[in-house]
Amino acid sequence: MLIGYGTTGATAAQVMAADAAHSPLVVLDIRPAAVTRAERAGLVGVVGDGTDPSVLMRAGVADAACVVVAVASDTTAVRITERARELNARCVIVTVVREAEHSPPVRRGGADRVVVSADTAGRLLAMSVADPAAAELVQGLLTGPQGVEVRERPPRPEELGRPVRCCQPMALALIRAGVRYWYNDARIGVVQPGDRLLGW
Repeated sequence: MLIGYGTTGATAAQVMAADAAHSPLVVLDIRPAAVTRAERAGLVGVVGDGTDPSVLMRAGVADAACVVVAVASDTTAVRITERARELNARCVIVTVVREAEHSPPVRRGGADRVVVSADTAGRLLAMSVADPAAAELVQGLLTGPQGVEVRERPPRPEELGRPVRCCQPMALALIRAGVRYWYNDARIGVVQPGDRLLGW
């Protein structure tokens, strides 16, 4: 489920809809025109206020595996996150906020993951000045026509007991006991059963 179909939400919907795990994708927005655009894109649209529990229930939040909150107002994002968590304790909630100061209240409200758009844009701007080639690479990964899909996967049997840098296709990071380590972090040692790899 995606709540908010503005620029950020529409971009997220495009990527999510391409993944069968998010099908069918339900879009909830308070603006009828936004819902019409979502429906034209082949998504299931619901018009309503995401802060209203009855609207969230009508949109199917109780059965959602994942809820993405991408609304224009950070304070509204906090309220929607709280309501969604109250109605579905097991779903993954990912919320975007503009300003970092709203990240703690969103997390307290039940978000599993928070994306701070102003910080992300600021880092990319600074990188564009300091290292333009790296900035172009990151921008291409995020917005290129094909995009590069970074996925989380379990290690294959032949990767166990080997350094992460030896994994093919390339792994950028390893997750062990909920902690992310970059591929070149000496603390990793070798890939172990139960690890997760992040890469292509």
